[in-house]
Amino acid sequence: MILKLTRTRKAISPIIAALLLIVVSVAAAIVTYSWVMSMVGSKSEQAQTSIRIHDVQFYRNTENSNDSIKVSVRNTGPKATVIQTIYIYKGSVQIVRADGFEFTVNAGELKTFGISEGSEWETSVGGEVPDAMISQPFKEDLSVLTAYTIKVVTFDGFEVQGTYYTPSSWS
Repeated sequence: MILKLTRTRKAISPIIAALLLIVVSVAAAIVTYSWVMSMVGSKSEQAQTSIRIHDVQFYRNTENSNDSIKVSVRNTGPKATVIQTIYIYKGSVQIVRADGFEFTVNAGELKTFGISEGSEWETSVGGEVPDAMISQPFKEDLSVLTAYTIKVVTFDGFEVQGTYYTPSSWS
């Protein structure tokens, strides 16, 4: 006697297998797209903030020995930004830190702010009066032909810095 075992199992049809592969691929593409877009979206807010230091001028008032620095900042980004903190370094030594400044620079605008040891800007020494003032004592006097690093930090954390030299002779 010969027994025949027959199986009644059937495989998935090729059409259903192809549709399943397409559905899985589309789902993976949607998940990847949403993940990438969330990363790009969070970085785009910071990318809208862009400032640069346009000019730095050093002044010395020989009458009362108050040193002053005038910094011009240009907002090259598409939206207004707020300057929060200004640092000035001589080498690795921080000589000025002005916190909570909150100086708004609109898109495309060039603004100046003065940092002075005195209580007001000396127009006879510093020329034109800046748009904003910081009365801040320096930890040491400015030296002739010395490099100073000026760092400007916005409210949303964008930083720009540069190294600038005092003049060979004071005006």
